[in-house]
Amino acid sequence: MPPRQPFHWVAHNQEDPQFPEFLFHIQHADSQATYSDSEISIKAADTAFGPSSVSDASELLGHAIRRQDWTDRRPSRFISTFEDAEQARQWGYLRNGPVYMYIINTRLLPQSAGKWVFWLSNSPCEYLILDQIPRNAIVASEKIRPRFVTTSQMASLAEKSERLRPWAVSRHNLPPRLYFVQHAGSQSTRDRIDVLDVYGNAVAFIDAIESAVQDIEINSLPELYAMIKNHVNWYQRRPSMFVSTFSVRKHAENWGRRCAGPVWMYEFDTSKLPASQLVFRARDFIDKYTDNEYLFLLQIPCCGLRDITLLVDGEPPREPLVHCFTPSPAW
Repeated sequence: MPPRQPFHWVAHNQEDPQFPEFLFHIQHADSQATYSDSEISIKAADTAFGPSSVSDASELLGHAIRRQDWTDRRPSRFISTFEDAEQARQWGYLRNGPVYMYIINTRLLPQSAGKWVFWLSNSPCEYLILDQIPRNAIVASEKIRPRFVTTSQMASLAEKSERLRPWAVSRHNLPPRLYFVQHAGSQSTRDRIDVLDVYGNAVAFIDAIESAVQDIEINSLPELYAMIKNHVNWYQRRPSMFVSTFSVRKHAENWGRRCAGPVWMYEFDTSKLPASQLVFRARDFIDKYTDNEYLFLLQIPCCGLRDITLLVDGEPPREPLVHCFTPSPAW
Protein backbone atom coordinates (compact mmCIF):
# COMPACT_ATOMS: atom_id res chain seq x y z
CA MET A 1 0.00 0.00 0.00
CA PRO A 2 1.51 3.37 -0.94
CA PRO A 3 2.40 5.72 1.93
CA ARG A 4 -0.07 8.47 2.80
CA GLN A 5 0.60 12.04 1.88
CA PRO A 6 1.31 14.53 4.71
CA PHE A 7 -2.06 16.20 4.03
CA HIS A 8 -4.76 13.63 3.40
CA TRP A 9 -8.56 13.77 3.21
CA VAL A 10 -11.04 11.03 2.45
CA ALA A 11 -14.73 10.83 1.61
CA HIS A 12 -16.89 8.57 3.73
CA ASN A 13 -18.53 7.01 0.68
CA GLN A 14 -15.23 6.01 -0.93
CA GLU A 15 -13.88 2.51 -0.44
CA ASP A 16 -10.74 3.75 1.27
CA PRO A 17 -9.17 0.92 3.32
CA GLN A 18 -7.29 3.50 5.38
CA PHE A 19 -10.47 5.22 6.59
CA PRO A 20 -11.50 3.64 9.94
CA GLU A 21 -15.10 2.58 10.42
CA PHE A 22 -15.10 4.07 13.95
CA LEU A 23 -13.39 7.11 15.44
CA PHE A 24 -13.24 8.15 19.11
CA HIS A 25 -13.58 11.75 20.31
CA ILE A 26 -12.67 12.88 23.84
CA GLN A 27 -14.70 15.74 25.30
CA HIS A 28 -13.24 17.23 28.50
CA ALA A 29 -13.54 20.32 30.69
CA ASP A 30 -11.05 22.32 28.62
CA SER A 31 -12.23 21.23 25.17
CA GLN A 32 -12.55 23.92 22.54
CA ALA A 33 -15.10 21.84 20.68
CA THR A 34 -18.54 22.02 22.28
CA TYR A 35 -21.20 19.36 22.74
CA SER A 36 -24.92 20.12 22.53
CA ASP A 37 -28.18 18.28 22.00
CA SER A 38 -29.08 20.32 18.96
CA GLU A 39 -28.86 19.03 15.37
CA ILE A 40 -25.09 19.48 15.48
CA SER A 41 -23.89 17.42 18.44
CA ILE A 42 -20.19 18.33 18.49
CA LYS A 43 -19.07 21.61 16.97
CA ALA A 44 -15.58 23.00 16.40
CA ALA A 45 -14.55 26.25 18.08
CA ASP A 46 -14.04 28.23 14.86
CA THR A 47 -16.64 27.85 12.11
CA ALA A 48 -16.54 31.48 11.01
CA PHE A 49 -15.36 30.64 7.50
CA GLY A 50 -18.44 28.57 6.66
CA PRO A 51 -18.38 25.67 4.15
CA SER A 52 -15.04 24.75 2.69
CA SER A 53 -13.79 23.66 -0.70
CA VAL A 54 -10.58 22.20 -2.03
CA SER A 55 -9.42 25.73 -2.82
CA ASP A 56 -9.23 26.33 0.94
CA ALA A 57 -6.68 23.54 1.38
CA SER A 58 -3.78 25.79 2.39
CA GLU A 59 -5.88 27.64 4.95
CA LEU A 60 -7.24 24.37 6.31
CA LEU A 61 -3.77 22.87 6.53
CA GLY A 62 -2.73 25.78 8.73
CA HIS A 63 -5.68 25.07 11.01
CA ALA A 64 -4.84 21.38 11.12
CA ILE A 65 -1.19 21.93 12.02
CA ARG A 66 -2.13 24.55 14.61
CA ARG A 67 -4.72 22.17 16.11
CA GLN A 68 -1.94 19.72 16.96
CA ASP A 69 0.11 22.35 18.81
CA TRP A 70 -1.25 22.29 22.36
CA THR A 71 0.63 25.49 23.26
CA ASP A 72 -1.49 27.32 20.67
CA ARG A 73 -4.99 27.84 22.07
CA ARG A 74 -6.45 29.80 19.17
CA PRO A 75 -9.85 28.46 18.06
CA SER A 76 -9.60 25.70 15.46
CA ARG A 77 -11.91 24.48 12.72
CA PHE A 78 -11.12 20.87 13.58
CA ILE A 79 -12.40 18.30 16.05
CA SER A 80 -9.76 15.75 17.05
CA THR A 81 -10.58 12.05 17.07
CA PHE A 82 -8.55 8.88 17.65
CA GLU A 83 -8.48 5.72 15.58
CA ASP A 84 -7.86 3.55 18.65
CA ALA A 85 -10.33 3.49 21.56
CA GLU A 86 -7.76 2.58 24.21
CA GLN A 87 -5.43 5.38 23.13
CA ALA A 88 -8.37 7.77 23.37
CA ARG A 89 -9.15 6.54 26.91
CA GLN A 90 -5.54 6.92 28.05
CA TRP A 91 -5.47 10.48 26.69
CA GLY A 92 -8.80 11.20 28.40
CA TYR A 93 -7.49 10.04 31.78
CA LEU A 94 -4.99 12.93 31.69
CA ARG A 95 -7.63 15.63 31.04
CA ASN A 96 -9.64 17.69 33.49
CA GLY A 97 -13.03 16.14 34.21
CA PRO A 98 -15.72 15.51 33.42
CA VAL A 99 -14.36 13.51 30.48
CA TYR A 100 -16.53 11.62 27.98
CA MET A 101 -15.57 9.49 24.99
CA TYR A 102 -17.92 9.66 22.00
CA ILE A 103 -17.86 6.81 19.47
CA ILE A 104 -18.39 7.97 15.89
CA ASN A 105 -19.46 5.70 13.05
CA THR A 106 -17.76 7.27 10.04
CA ARG A 107 -20.18 5.52 7.67
CA LEU A 108 -22.94 7.68 9.17
CA LEU A 109 -21.14 10.96 8.55
CA PRO A 110 -22.96 13.00 5.89
CA GLN A 111 -21.25 13.74 2.60
CA SER A 112 -20.39 17.27 3.70
CA ALA A 113 -18.56 16.03 6.80
CA GLY A 114 -17.22 12.76 5.42
CA LYS A 115 -15.16 14.32 2.68
CA TRP A 116 -13.43 16.62 5.16
CA VAL A 117 -11.77 14.13 7.49
CA PHE A 118 -8.05 14.85 7.60
CA TRP A 119 -5.03 12.79 8.53
CA LEU A 120 -1.54 14.21 9.10
CA SER A 121 1.55 12.05 8.86
CA ASN A 122 3.06 13.42 12.09
CA SER A 123 0.11 12.06 14.11
CA PRO A 124 -0.82 8.73 12.51
CA CYS A 125 -3.51 7.74 15.04
CA GLU A 126 -5.39 11.05 14.96
CA TYR A 127 -8.08 12.11 12.50
CA LEU A 128 -9.36 15.68 12.30
CA ILE A 129 -13.02 16.22 11.42
CA LEU A 130 -13.83 19.61 9.96
CA ASP A 131 -16.41 21.88 11.64
CA GLN A 132 -18.94 19.43 13.11
CA ILE A 133 -19.98 15.89 14.03
CA PRO A 134 -23.76 15.43 13.65
CA ARG A 135 -25.78 13.63 16.28
CA ASN A 136 -26.73 10.58 14.23
CA ALA A 137 -23.05 9.70 13.64
CA ILE A 138 -22.46 9.36 17.41
CA VAL A 139 -23.45 5.78 18.18
CA ALA A 140 -22.35 5.54 21.83
CA SER A 141 -20.63 7.38 24.66
CA GLU A 142 -18.56 6.41 27.67
CA LYS A 143 -17.65 8.39 30.77
CA ILE A 144 -13.89 8.33 31.27
CA ARG A 145 -13.54 10.20 34.55
CA PRO A 146 -15.61 12.44 36.82
CA ARG A 147 -15.19 16.14 37.25
CA PHE A 148 -13.06 17.13 40.22
CA VAL A 149 -12.67 20.20 42.41
CA THR A 150 -10.10 21.06 45.04
CA THR A 151 -10.91 22.00 48.60
CA SER A 152 -9.59 25.52 47.93
CA GLN A 153 -11.93 25.90 44.94
CA MET A 154 -14.84 24.80 47.10
CA ALA A 155 -13.84 27.31 49.76
CA SER A 156 -13.86 30.08 47.15
CA LEU A 157 -17.31 29.06 45.88
CA ALA A 158 -18.66 28.86 49.43
CA GLU A 159 -17.42 32.38 50.14
CA LYS A 160 -19.00 33.74 46.94
CA SER A 161 -22.31 32.01 47.60
CA GLU A 162 -22.56 33.36 51.15
CA ARG A 163 -22.64 36.90 49.74
CA LEU A 164 -25.92 36.00 48.03
CA ARG A 165 -27.59 34.43 51.07
CA PRO A 166 -29.62 37.58 52.01
CA TRP A 167 -31.68 37.14 48.81
CA ALA A 168 -32.11 33.37 49.01
CA VAL A 169 -35.21 31.65 50.37
CA SER A 170 -34.84 30.77 54.05
CA ARG A 171 -34.90 27.07 54.90
CA HIS A 172 -38.26 27.18 56.72
CA ASN A 173 -39.89 28.93 53.73
CA LEU A 174 -38.91 26.30 51.18
CA PRO A 175 -41.68 24.00 49.89
CA PRO A 176 -41.40 20.48 51.35
CA ARG A 177 -40.90 18.99 47.87
CA LEU A 178 -39.21 20.34 44.74
CA TYR A 179 -39.18 18.68 41.31
CA PHE A 180 -36.41 18.82 38.73
CA VAL A 181 -37.13 17.81 35.12
CA GLN A 182 -34.26 16.48 33.01
CA HIS A 183 -34.89 16.25 29.26
CA ALA A 184 -32.86 15.74 26.09
CA GLY A 185 -31.97 19.43 25.86
CA SER A 186 -31.19 20.05 29.54
CA GLN A 187 -28.10 22.09 30.30
CA SER A 188 -28.02 20.64 33.82
CA THR A 189 -26.79 17.07 34.27
CA ARG A 190 -26.34 14.67 37.14
CA ASP A 191 -22.69 14.03 37.88
CA ARG A 192 -20.22 12.78 40.42
CA ILE A 193 -17.64 15.35 41.47
CA ASP A 194 -14.46 14.19 43.21
CA VAL A 195 -13.11 16.49 45.93
CA LEU A 196 -9.30 16.64 46.05
CA ASP A 197 -7.07 17.80 48.89
CA VAL A 198 -3.92 19.89 48.43
CA TYR A 199 -1.97 16.74 47.53
CA GLY A 200 -4.40 15.73 44.79
CA ASN A 201 -5.93 12.88 46.77
CA ALA A 202 -9.68 12.26 46.53
CA VAL A 203 -11.08 12.89 50.03
CA ALA A 204 -14.80 12.80 49.20
CA PHE A 205 -17.24 13.09 46.35
CA ILE A 206 -20.47 14.92 45.64
CA ASP A 207 -23.48 13.40 43.91
CA ALA A 208 -25.41 16.32 42.42
CA ILE A 209 -27.32 17.72 39.49
CA GLU A 210 -24.99 20.46 38.27
CA SER A 211 -25.68 23.72 36.48
CA ALA A 212 -23.99 24.42 33.15
CA VAL A 213 -21.82 27.16 34.69
CA GLN A 214 -19.80 26.15 37.73
CA ASP A 215 -18.70 29.54 38.99
CA ILE A 216 -20.36 32.53 40.63
CA GLU A 217 -19.77 35.79 38.80
CA ILE A 218 -22.20 37.98 40.76
CA ASN A 219 -21.01 40.97 42.78
CA SER A 220 -24.21 42.97 43.26
CA LEU A 221 -27.98 42.64 43.55
CA PRO A 222 -28.59 44.08 40.03
CA GLU A 223 -26.27 41.39 38.62
CA LEU A 224 -28.23 38.71 40.48
CA TYR A 225 -31.48 40.08 39.02
CA ALA A 226 -29.97 40.03 35.52
CA MET A 227 -28.64 36.46 35.87
CA ILE A 228 -32.00 35.12 37.05
CA LYS A 229 -33.85 37.00 34.31
CA ASN A 230 -31.54 35.49 31.69
CA HIS A 231 -31.95 32.02 33.17
CA VAL A 232 -35.75 31.96 32.89
CA ASN A 233 -35.74 33.48 29.39
CA TRP A 234 -36.22 30.49 27.06
CA TYR A 235 -35.53 32.60 23.98
CA GLN A 236 -31.85 32.60 24.86
CA ARG A 237 -29.82 29.49 25.67
CA ARG A 238 -26.76 30.95 27.34
CA PRO A 239 -25.31 28.62 30.00
CA SER A 240 -26.53 29.40 33.51
CA MET A 241 -25.34 28.93 37.09
CA PHE A 242 -28.86 27.98 38.20
CA VAL A 243 -30.90 24.76 38.09
CA SER A 244 -34.68 25.19 37.83
CA THR A 245 -37.15 23.20 39.93
CA PHE A 246 -40.93 23.32 40.45
CA SER A 247 -42.82 23.21 43.74
CA VAL A 248 -45.98 21.79 42.11
CA ARG A 249 -45.66 18.21 40.90
CA LYS A 250 -48.37 18.56 38.25
CA HIS A 251 -46.67 21.63 36.78
CA ALA A 252 -43.38 19.70 36.53
CA GLU A 253 -45.10 16.73 34.88
CA ASN A 254 -46.97 18.86 32.34
CA TRP A 255 -43.86 20.83 31.45
CA GLY A 256 -41.72 17.70 31.14
CA ARG A 257 -44.15 15.96 28.81
CA ARG A 258 -43.77 18.80 26.33
CA CYS A 259 -40.00 18.22 26.12
CA ALA A 260 -38.03 15.88 23.87
CA GLY A 261 -37.33 12.53 25.49
CA PRO A 262 -36.00 10.88 27.39
CA VAL A 263 -37.52 12.98 30.20
CA TRP A 264 -37.09 12.14 33.88
CA MET A 265 -38.53 13.92 36.92
CA TYR A 266 -36.51 13.99 40.15
CA GLU A 267 -38.33 14.56 43.44
CA PHE A 268 -36.36 16.18 46.29
CA ASP A 269 -37.09 16.45 50.01
CA THR A 270 -35.94 19.98 50.87
CA SER A 271 -35.53 19.13 54.57
CA LYS A 272 -32.57 16.95 53.59
CA LEU A 273 -30.68 19.70 51.75
CA PRO A 274 -27.39 20.88 53.28
CA ALA A 275 -27.53 24.20 55.11
CA SER A 276 -24.97 25.67 52.71
CA GLN A 277 -27.23 25.21 49.65
CA LEU A 278 -28.81 28.43 48.32
CA VAL A 279 -32.21 28.40 46.60
CA PHE A 280 -33.93 31.43 45.03
CA ARG A 281 -37.58 31.94 44.12
CA ALA A 282 -37.87 33.32 40.59
CA ARG A 283 -41.01 35.32 41.46
CA ASP A 284 -39.00 37.37 43.97
CA PHE A 285 -36.97 38.78 41.08
CA ILE A 286 -39.43 38.86 38.16
CA ASP A 287 -42.89 40.47 38.38
CA LYS A 288 -45.89 38.44 37.18
CA TYR A 289 -43.81 35.27 36.97
CA THR A 290 -44.99 31.87 38.21
CA ASP A 291 -44.59 31.53 41.96
CA ASN A 292 -43.66 27.83 41.91
CA GLU A 293 -40.25 27.92 40.21
CA TYR A 294 -37.23 27.72 42.51
CA LEU A 295 -33.64 28.09 41.36
CA PHE A 296 -30.77 26.17 42.95
CA LEU A 297 -27.38 27.88 42.82
CA LEU A 298 -24.75 25.70 41.04
CA GLN A 299 -26.23 22.31 41.96
CA ILE A 300 -28.96 20.22 43.55
CA PRO A 301 -27.30 17.87 46.05
CA CYS A 302 -28.81 14.41 45.72
CA CYS A 303 -28.87 13.86 49.49
CA GLY A 304 -32.56 14.75 49.40
CA LEU A 305 -33.44 12.68 46.34
CA ARG A 306 -36.62 10.68 47.05
CA ASP A 307 -37.78 9.40 43.68
CA ILE A 308 -37.13 9.41 39.91
CA THR A 309 -40.09 9.13 37.53
CA LEU A 310 -40.04 8.52 33.77
CA LEU A 311 -42.22 11.09 31.96
CA VAL A 312 -41.21 10.50 28.32
CA ASP A 313 -39.74 7.19 27.18
CA GLY A 314 -35.98 6.81 26.73
CA GLU A 315 -32.86 5.47 28.40
CA PRO A 316 -32.81 5.55 32.24
CA PRO A 317 -30.60 8.03 34.11
CA ARG A 318 -27.56 6.80 35.98
CA GLU A 319 -28.15 4.91 39.20
CA PRO A 320 -28.13 7.10 42.34
CA LEU A 321 -24.89 7.08 44.31
CA VAL A 322 -25.09 5.69 47.82
CA HIS A 323 -23.13 8.44 49.55
CA CYS A 324 -23.43 12.20 49.48
CA PHE A 325 -20.76 14.65 50.55
CA THR A 326 -21.87 18.07 51.75
CA PRO A 327 -19.23 20.82 51.43
CA SER A 328 -18.62 22.74 54.61
CA PRO A 329 -19.07 26.53 54.36
CA ALA A 330 -15.72 26.77 56.13
CA TRP A 331 -14.05 25.40 53.00
